[in-house]
Amino acid sequence: GCQMPAALRQAVVQDHDRAQQMLVAAGKAKDQQVILRLENELAAERARTKTNADSLRLALQMGQAVISRERRDRFRVVLTQKVICHVSGGADWKAREVEARQYTLGENVREAATAYVKQVREWWREKQGDVLDELCENLRMHDGSTKHVDKATVLYLSSEFKRICANESAYLGDSWPLAIFCLRLYTQQDVDIDRNFLCPDVPGFPTDDDEQSPEGRDKVYAQYRKDPDKPRNPMMFQVANWATRRRWEKFMGSDVKSEDVRQAEDGLKKFIKWQCLISAVRQHLDEPITTYRGLCRLPSAMVQDLATMRRGSLLFWPAMTSTALDRSVAQEYANQPAPEGTGNVLFVISGVSEGIALRGVSQYPREGEFLLPLFSLLEVRDVLGTENPELRCKFVGSLMTEDFRQECLLDMQHAQQVCRVDGDATALLATA
Repeated sequence: GCQMPAALRQAVVQDHDRAQQMLVAAGKAKDQQVILRLENELAAERARTKTNADSLRLALQMGQAVISRERRDRFRVVLTQKVICHVSGGADWKAREVEARQYTLGENVREAATAYVKQVREWWREKQGDVLDELCENLRMHDGSTKHVDKATVLYLSSEFKRICANESAYLGDSWPLAIFCLRLYTQQDVDIDRNFLCPDVPGFPTDDDEQSPEGRDKVYAQYRKDPDKPRNPMMFQVANWATRRRWEKFMGSDVKSEDVRQAEDGLKKFIKWQCLISAVRQHLDEPITTYRGLCRLPSAMVQDLATMRRGSLLFWPAMTSTALDRSVAQEYANQPAPEGTGNVLFVISGVSEGIALRGVSQYPREGEFLLPLFSLLEVRDVLGTENPELRCKFVGSLMTEDFRQECLLDMQHAQQVCRVDGDATALLATA
């Protein structure tokens, strides 16, 4: 029978946090035995079936053993929140375009880009810990007080989010939970990430149509963002993409301020395993597709450079690149008025054979966002117009090598094995 004392049972009913403290103080040895049994059971299941379902079930048991029911219910709410109204270019799309000067052209682009990929790979190898360590080091959560995110929470959110969105596509159903959660983080703003980790005082998720527009959400979040102690978390895609592009510019010998170089290198290394993992889990499409991207407020000189490109010229995009599956989304963005001295450009990218359709994981699914991986190379096929040109390009592929990709996948698999925090087994997530 159950040996739990009546006093302890009553404490669980009245106050879970108090019960957790009693368990830690009085039952740590028994907890360790339960954890060990589950670890052994998982190992046996993996050896016997090699299925994601059994591993995911056991991972959820482990996560639920250390995360209170109340917190699990709150996590489940934020994981299912999405902007549902139709907005041409959501807030995160808009933010991605602010730093849009991420193209490089020239005769020696491929050679220079290949060298840059090698340099990024060296930085990736120098980074201590795996991708889960990186997330826990750089993200904040609230559990009575603001602190670093712990591994149990990240792995539980990963497994729970996979359960929620696994039916969206075969790709998501077959993917590692931690990889899917990393994709979710890419689609989110700083406030969304704070909401993921239950930080207090975060503005409620917008529900009215006027609040779900980019301008409406900015107004809702403005006061929260003005507080110097908030948001607790960065806009991850913005930090990583800006840093990757800016560091590439320095690599190519551009005149970049020393302060920008330091910030770029710090930002790139801060989330280097996260963004490399996202690119490593990209889909390889059986049937190539066409995607679209609008760039706005580019300096007129840059627009002119693009407008005069010849057929066969190469473009290199070092950072992950958000594109739209719907031409009208990118077209409407590229058609907006440009301030004096600037211009807009529309890219039509055909033959896209790899990347990630983010609709199934995105908090802004109506964007129909398709993500091109790091180190994407494009070949110009045609240029229409000169003032606000349309560049028709063919997707050549990502210059991330297969062995680099495999290193990133192995790093993720290592992260999803038995994870121990402060010496105690707290979470387990292993999939076939």
